[in-house]
Amino acid sequence: MGLRFARILGKSLMVGLMASTGGRDMKKLISLGVVTSVILSLMLSAPLVHASSPNSGGPMPELTWTEGSPYPVVHGHTIFPPVPESRSASSSGFFTHWYAGGDYDSSTQQPARTITTTITTGTTNPNSADFYYVLVSAFDNNGSYDQLGFSADNGVWGLSYSWTSGNGKHTVYHYSANALQLAPKTAYTFTITVSGGAATFAVTGGTSWSLPAATGGTNLVLANFYAGYYDYTDYEEVWQTSNHGGAPQFNFDFTKNSWTGTSGGPNKPTWTTFITPKTPTYIVLSFLVNGNVIVTN
Repeated sequence: MGLRFARILGKSLMVGLMASTGGRDMKKLISLGVVTSVILSLMLSAPLVHASSPNSGGPMPELTWTEGSPYPVVHGHTIFPPVPESRSASSSGFFTHWYAGGDYDSSTQQPARTITTTITTGTTNPNSADFYYVLVSAFDNNGSYDQLGFSADNGVWGLSYSWTSGNGKHTVYHYSANALQLAPKTAYTFTITVSGGAATFAVTGGTSWSLPAATGGTNLVLANFYAGYYDYTDYEEVWQTSNHGGAPQFNFDFTKNSWTGTSGGPNKPTWTTFITPKTPTYIVLSFLVNGNVIVTN
C-alpha cells in the first residue's frame, strides 16, 4: 500500500514539474520523479520505531501502591515496590523475595539530617528477567520509609526512590523503579536529606538528579528498628531472578557511608547482619571498619 501510494505521488510530482516547466528538460524531470518515488517508497515501507519499549530505559512515572492491592504493571512488567522486611508479601507472580545487607547497629534512635552512600552498578546490564533493588533506606520522624538507590529493572539499571504516606494497612508507597536509566559499571552517590516536612532524594556521580517529596518529616530517625521494622539499612531487595531461588549476578559494595545528625557530622555508621529467611545461604556479607557494606552474591 505504501509503495503504490509513493509511486502515485511521485508521478504526480513529476507531472506538476512538467507543467511548471512547459515540458523542458524531460530527462531531468524523469530522473527527479524516479528519485522522489524511491525515497517515498523507503519512507512509507519502513517499520515504525517507537520511542519507548519495556526495556528502553525511558523514565518511569511515579507509581503508587497500597498494601493489599495488586502490584502496578508497566509495559507488561510487574513493578514491585521496595518495602520494609516485615511487610514482605508472597505471590505466585515472582520466584522469591528476600533481603541481604547491613542494618544499623544501634538501638538508640539518632535524629539525622542526611544519609549518603556510593554504589556501583553491575559491570553489564542486568538479566532481562531480573527485578531487584539496591538501596539505602531509613524512616523519618513522620513515619515515611525513605529509600534511594537503583534497580535491576528487566534489563536496565534504573534510578530508584520511594517514600510512604499513611500508616499500617493503609500505607501508600510512592515510588519509581526507573526514574532515570543509569549506566553499567558506574559509581553513583545517593543522598537522602530530610528537613522542613520534605525528603530530598539526590544522585551525583555519573549523573545529577534530585527530587523533593512531601513526606511531612523534619528529620530522619536512625536506629536498627523503627516501629518494629528494619530502619537504617544498606541492602539488596530481590523480588525476581532468572534462576529460581537465585541471586543477582553482581556483587554490590556500599562505600562512603555516612550520616549527618541534626546537630552535626558526618558520622560513620556501624552495621550488623540483615538477612531474611528466603535469602540464599551462599550470600556473604562483609562490614568494614570504614563503614562500608559489601554484599557478595
